Amino acid sequence: MSRSPRWECANDPSRRREAQIPDGIQFKSKVDLALDAIERAAADNVPGQLVLADAVYGRSAKFRDTVRLLGFDYPVGVDSTTMVVALGPGGRWNRTPMTADELARKLGKKAFRRITWREGTGKKLASRFALRRVRLANDD
Repeated sequence: MSRSPRWECANDPSRRREAQIPDGIQFKSKVDLALDAIERAAADNVPGQLVLADAVYGRSAKFRDTVRLLGFDYPVGVDSTTMVVALGPGGRWNRTPMTADELARKLGKKAFRRITWREGTGKKLASRFALRRVRLANDD
């Protein structure tokens, strides 16, 4: 038996009645929930200039556009297949798009640093990261 997507379950009247979900409550994606929180923080003048996020948010044009409109910079993860244009020496954008994977290989191992980002269940979660300013090849 296949399962319905969450938003279909959340909008099913009989399931909503059974779960006693009020009419005013609607399904929201992770991106929408995050943007609600960021918009509230900006309206409340919570200090900070960066919104740091993983690739779930980095692949969302809605997330990137809204965060930028709110005046934040946004270092976000991207998928290895994402086409990017890297900022080169002298602050000029390279003309040749490449995948994030190609850029990572071009940077070489020395550009990466091992960083622990949180405590997991029974162990620390860590990986190697490189920070490079890029824009998506298909963004204006």
